[in-house]
Amino acid sequence: MRPAILSLLLLSACATTPAEAPSPAPSRGETLAATRCAVCHAVGPSGESPWSGAPAFRDLAIRFNVLSLEHRLGEMNGKPHFDMPRVILDPGDVRDLADYIAGDQGARR
Repeated sequence: MRPAILSLLLLSACATTPAEAPSPAPSRGETLAATRCAVCHAVGPSGESPWSGAPAFRDLAIRFNVLSLEHRLGEMNGKPHFDMPRVILDPGDVRDLADYIAGDQGARR
């Protein structure tokens, strides 16, 4: 396909999607973080984790990209992980939580 035609197709696809519309996945991930993770982890942009051994989500976002986060969350799903209690998430929850932790990096879907 010619580059000019491809560029026009990509531009038209982007033009039909409002840039200011947030993805619903980070919102669902934020709800999961607040209800399932915040007991131990700092899930917001500031503050300390309630349990000192639990990394803050903002630190995880620096250390891992969204795909790595999704992979790691999937690996530990339903299994013991360090001192964490067993957490069971469905695959959609894993994606949403990874997107939330990654923040702006989550815009890969």
